[in-house]
Amino acid sequence: MRITVFRPWHVSLVAMLVCQAVGLAAQPSDAPAKLTASGGALLQHSPGSSPPWKAVKLGSPLPGDTLLIAVPEADIDSANGAVRLRMIADLARRLPEPVYESAVLLHKPTNKDIDLEVTLDRGLIILLNQKDKGPAAVRLHAGGHVWDLLLEQPDTRVALALIGRHAAGLRPYIQDPSKPFKPDDHPTLDLYLLVLKGEIELTTAGKCLAMNAPPGPAAFHWSNIDGDDSSPRKLDELPDFAKPPTPDELKLAAQILARAKTLNFLPIDKVLDEARKSSEARSRMAAVTLMGATDDLDGLFAALNDPAHPEVRDHAAVIFRHWLGRKAGQDEILYKYLTEKQRLTPAQAGGFIQLLHGFSEAERETPELYSTLISYLKHDKLPVRELVRFHLYRLVPAGKDIPFDAAGSPESRAAAIKKWKELIPDGSLPPKPKVSEPAKP
Repeated sequence: MRITVFRPWHVSLVAMLVCQAVGLAAQPSDAPAKLTASGGALLQHSPGSSPPWKAVKLGSPLPGDTLLIAVPEADIDSANGAVRLRMIADLARRLPEPVYESAVLLHKPTNKDIDLEVTLDRGLIILLNQKDKGPAAVRLHAGGHVWDLLLEQPDTRVALALIGRHAAGLRPYIQDPSKPFKPDDHPTLDLYLLVLKGEIELTTAGKCLAMNAPPGPAAFHWSNIDGDDSSPRKLDELPDFAKPPTPDELKLAAQILARAKTLNFLPIDKVLDEARKSSEARSRMAAVTLMGATDDLDGLFAALNDPAHPEVRDHAAVIFRHWLGRKAGQDEILYKYLTEKQRLTPAQAGGFIQLLHGFSEAERETPELYSTLISYLKHDKLPVRELVRFHLYRLVPAGKDIPFDAAGSPESRAAAIKKWKELIPDGSLPPKPKVSEPAKP
């Protein structure tokens, strides 16, 4: 097994997004929605403009067909006030898969019977019927498909999450760098729907499904691999992740929201710069999360190359992987960035992308993988050593007590590599995790 990684690589520390967080000019009166509340900030993307990201002023009409990102939460009301769309992030990490930010595009409804039409690009949203009486209609676009939701009564609430991720494993276009780069795989997209309160009617692929909050048929799942559930899943009660937050979670959210609010009156590059230099680890990691949300590849590389903060490097690896699995085409964007801006060879760029994708279950059963990874702990570039460390500690729990700092001295790294080789000799697999025996009666 060969993992080709690059040698002549220099991380740019200066090509950051230069985004001024100012209020947007008022949009036409037929705007499909408006921003009614923001716990932090709502960022609007304006491709080709300078700056490309701007904070939306509270109460502003929102344009259609424009990407909006909540940092980390925002409330948007449909033009007629019938539906509230709440964009949120999973700050407490309750969900099975991470949701670091939510992004949507609003559309002018395609017919008069639709109160809100929206594309869920990624993340977690909640839909709320705000009418005094009667149902509210929402048309949802996600993953190239369309769903119609009828929220039957006032105060009906529905949560939806769209999560993308790549399957781990060696990529054919990376294994043979002599061939042209042709990504041939797409991330798995999963759409989860959960009725939190009230009753809904869900129309999808010619089916009409009646659903209601627990106890009852409350959960629905779609993926671009398996399609729709044949029928909603019945739940006796709401799952733990949908229950009210704990006091500790509320305290954490308040801290994050306070930082995010600065995006409304400070340039994003200034906010990120201050957060990266903060003495508080949580602020530094929040900056890395925002880099991924706003496609700041330069910033993510700088974070992966941070010699002073190992938690920043580790989080940068997580966010890079999250960014890569967001949707189809991310591989190609990153490959182009690596070869054109970072001047990497095709083999070097492919090796870096492979380290981000990780390795399949079958590959993890090959001794060659571990000998290859351990050898790359000696690599002369910090980002490569960091990505290898990222995988080793997660693949080999028995090595958790081996102190390897990718930015440490050559002597400390050599001592750690020696211990890794003793733990996993060439030609061997890692020791299996110990399984606790059941207590005797």
